[in-house]
Amino acid sequence: IKMRWHSLLITFFTTCCFLSVNSYKILCLFPHVAKSHFIMAEALMKGLALRGHEVTMVSHFPQKTPLKNYKDINLIGSMPEYVNSVPIDAVSTGYPQTTIDLLAHLGYTNCENTLKHPAVTELIASDEKFDLVVTELFNTDCFLGFVYKLNAPFISLSTSILMPWAHARFGNPDIPSYMGNHFSYLGTRMTFTERLKNILYEEFHKLWYHYMFDKPAYDIAKKYFGENLPPLHEIAKNTSLLLVNSHFSLNRPRPLVPNIIEVGGLHLEPSKGNLPEDIKKFLDGAKDGAVIFSLGSSIRMETLSEEKRNAFFHAFAELPQRVLVKWEGDTLPGKPDNVMLVPWMPQMDVLAHPNTKVFVTHGGLMGTMESSFNGVPMVAIPIFGDQYHNVRCYEENGIAIRLNYHTISKQTVLSAIKTVLITPVMPRML
Repeated sequence: IKMRWHSLLITFFTTCCFLSVNSYKILCLFPHVAKSHFIMAEALMKGLALRGHEVTMVSHFPQKTPLKNYKDINLIGSMPEYVNSVPIDAVSTGYPQTTIDLLAHLGYTNCENTLKHPAVTELIASDEKFDLVVTELFNTDCFLGFVYKLNAPFISLSTSILMPWAHARFGNPDIPSYMGNHFSYLGTRMTFTERLKNILYEEFHKLWYHYMFDKPAYDIAKKYFGENLPPLHEIAKNTSLLLVNSHFSLNRPRPLVPNIIEVGGLHLEPSKGNLPEDIKKFLDGAKDGAVIFSLGSSIRMETLSEEKRNAFFHAFAELPQRVLVKWEGDTLPGKPDNVMLVPWMPQMDVLAHPNTKVFVTHGGLMGTMESSFNGVPMVAIPIFGDQYHNVRCYEENGIAIRLNYHTISKQTVLSAIKTVLITPVMPRML
């Protein structure tokens, strides 16, 4: 009897040492062609995979090195490439409608080309089950057909501040009297006339989404998920959670219902200082500081007009600081001696370098969050999309000086950079 009690006690304590682990199968659908959008989803999905969950990622950006519990469905080749390939004049019209039309076109073609991709049609036809579906709330809801097929709960990620058409599906307050439209140059401090414009922008974009985004996407989705597919806007109302890539300290406070959570900076990790040797040497030697110039991962910098190119580089030539420029070409005639051209840079590590003083940027959300995280003030030149609104908010926060791309000159660039350099309060605002 005594031995039996000993055995029971040993068995009991041994059992207590085991941990119960629950892992889930997650399908993440992120087929938009812009790398900046994928970065946010990648950070979240890799984190879940490292914690033991089984992740299947549908995207144009497969992992270069296989990752445990992370499976890629590779869409490369199904859409035109948008990394370092977009001519700046194609998107820098200054009119919000240009961006809306581009998003509608991309949403339609991305929906069709993704759903007819062999690997995706195979996934639709299979009996594979998932415990959770993750989608992007952006320019098409056609991938919500997977939610209907799998009968699984789903969450969405918004890689920007909330789109005008996002509020209704959550019953979230949408107050255009002080919440600037996503695609406008309006911030939160608006005149009466600007508020009237903001209301018109907001309501027009909601209607435009319904007729030019949602209806075409529904017609495509029915071809692949069946005629019984419910309307996409009805499926969207069942979103369990929305994670938004914004933060009230940068993008201004706004009311959010409990299942909309701001996670701005989700993709950020502290720099490990792993710079390529040539960039490290260039920045280490910048005794007067360094300026970083990049217009993001989509725009091809070589497509800058000669006038705009001269405005930037002639201004850089007069600075005592060194200037690191993201530039796809191998050479640039007349390049100033204090300028280094690189086709790619580890932006987070570059911004974290102690000699970096100013970031000249287009105002994209990912890059500006990295700049803010590292305490680097900005000269911001919005080109398209949400950049106008982003930059207006940063200007209101006192962490950026805004320049108009269409009226840019050597003098405006030089003045803006010098103002940031001699304004000690700007880094402290970050």
